[in-house]
Amino acid sequence: MFGKKSKLTVVLFLATVLLSGCANNKMPDLSNKNSSSKVDQDKQPTVAIALARGKILQSSGLITIPVVLKNIGSNSTVISSKNFTLEVQGHKFNTFNAPGEASDYHQDFDSNRIWNNTLSFYLGTTLTPKQLQHVKLFYQMDNGKEIQAKVLTTSTNQNNIRSNLNNDMKSIGTYYSDITSFVKKNKEGEDISLKDSFSDPDYDKFKTWIVVPKKDPHNIIIKVLNQSNTDISISFNNIELVDRNNVETRVAPSYRNYFLIIPHGKYAMASVPMESKLDVSRKPFLTKVRTDDKDFFSTQDAIYPIETVISSNGKDINSLFSLTPKEYKKCNISWSKPVLDFENNKLSVIVELKDYFALHAKAKAFSLVGLNKDKTIGDKEYCCKLSPAKITKSDPTDMILSFKDLSLLKTYSNIELRYKNSKIMQIK
Repeated sequence: MFGKKSKLTVVLFLATVLLSGCANNKMPDLSNKNSSSKVDQDKQPTVAIALARGKILQSSGLITIPVVLKNIGSNSTVISSKNFTLEVQGHKFNTFNAPGEASDYHQDFDSNRIWNNTLSFYLGTTLTPKQLQHVKLFYQMDNGKEIQAKVLTTSTNQNNIRSNLNNDMKSIGTYYSDITSFVKKNKEGEDISLKDSFSDPDYDKFKTWIVVPKKDPHNIIIKVLNQSNTDISISFNNIELVDRNNVETRVAPSYRNYFLIIPHGKYAMASVPMESKLDVSRKPFLTKVRTDDKDFFSTQDAIYPIETVISSNGKDINSLFSLTPKEYKKCNISWSKPVLDFENNKLSVIVELKDYFALHAKAKAFSLVGLNKDKTIGDKEYCCKLSPAKITKSDPTDMILSFKDLSLLKTYSNIELRYKNSKIMQIK
């Protein structure tokens, strides 16, 4: 799994929120002569690891940490996501991997290369300031030795930790520029293919979701599925959110020098701080991207545009990617084949999800509304029992809604199913 072991030096930096505003200072000397662990290179690798840790970002049960690895040894190695460990007061956590979603990776790491990525660990809770003081990050080296990251000062020049390994990957801005241009050319009648254009027949299979937790709007959660054959990286400096009033909000300065890597065939996820609190009342939000130093642009013309949603179910990452019937975009969910059973006071409908998000609902939020000829409400009956209350699969699902008494609705020729007074579908 790993490359050569001899003469390897890897330097790990962890830089967080407290490192902003330090771009004019020099980065610590990372040469072998200053290594904290100095041995004969002919016997074993010389390893120097330094860690800059400030206010760690916590959101929805996740701890997110930007990490930079530098190989200043003479030989190549392989970076393995499984080699990172977070330790909190003796408890150890591996990088977050959602059930059924492959997010582990191995990346070749040549001498003098810099690797910049963002790691997420699931704790399921929020650490206190005292607990944060005991957070430690470890990386297991080729020889099996665990190296504890050390602390860098806030004088670190963040321009010096920019990755040259990420430059070999497709950037988020370049990807969406490529795919929107491809769509435009196809619409104009050009005979082109993904394979001929990008040497990747699956280049279109890249999906990005941005979630704004309603209960934590200072941060966003980025989730990506890369089913293409191309490795892609997101520079946090090259994304912004725009609300309905055209107010633009970028990622916080402390994270703009960092990346999220999405290897081909993998998922990736990270919580990211914004430069200011997002006003969720100004929905909908649109996510824009750019290539370095160019204007931000919308991805709406891409085959799979970036989907930006506000989730009211944001206490924990395990429930964050779940929307109510009112929150779910109409184009991404299908309600069909309603059967109204007045005798048993039940309504059955077929629900089909066409998006990544699960559907969750409360029985009492559903109502059947009988409308008069002038469209005013004549009678309203609230649901008292719902099965299932949560749908996680994309297969068509039979949802059963039970009511106390539907007899008064029999006389209405116009009946709607509503959720929190928003129309879901026409029943009759």
